[in-house]
Amino acid sequence: MRKRRELVLFLRNQEAVSEEFTSLPGLAVVMIGFALFIVLIAHTYTAYEARSASISSYHTADVIATKLMNPECAFIDKGGCIDLVRLHSPFIQESLNETRKSYQRNGVDFMLRLRWANSSLDVPALPETTGNRIAVSRDVSIKLNDLETVAGKLTIITWSVQEA
Repeated sequence: MRKRRELVLFLRNQEAVSEEFTSLPGLAVVMIGFALFIVLIAHTYTAYEARSASISSYHTADVIATKLMNPECAFIDKGGCIDLVRLHSPFIQESLNETRKSYQRNGVDFMLRLRWANSSLDVPALPETTGNRIAVSRDVSIKLNDLETVAGKLTIITWSVQEA
């Protein structure tokens, strides 16, 4: 009986009542805020990685364009003009394929696109499934034949090569 009386006194005693769960709503707000902070940091890091990869791909395309516009390149004529007749020669095609193979070993493939007036030339033709592509363009002079030189654009299009 004494235990029961002590229990009743304990339950009715207003001086020592402790609300143990009053801090839970505050703790829930703090945890939600912490989770949102982690999500924001993860999203920022993912966006940074994507931007870094894009800049790296653009830099690779720019390096290829610079390499192909080098005056010592086999299809560049005097004065920096692209000689269209030389570009069609088998030796130049083989040289471009060797350059492509060296970049393919590093996971990148590219094509060269020349545009002038109402014409264009793709070397080699752009495949159907290339995924994400990055393009860099340069203004160039194109020597169509010994008498005719026109203004045009050289565009280098790069994409990632999937390893099989």
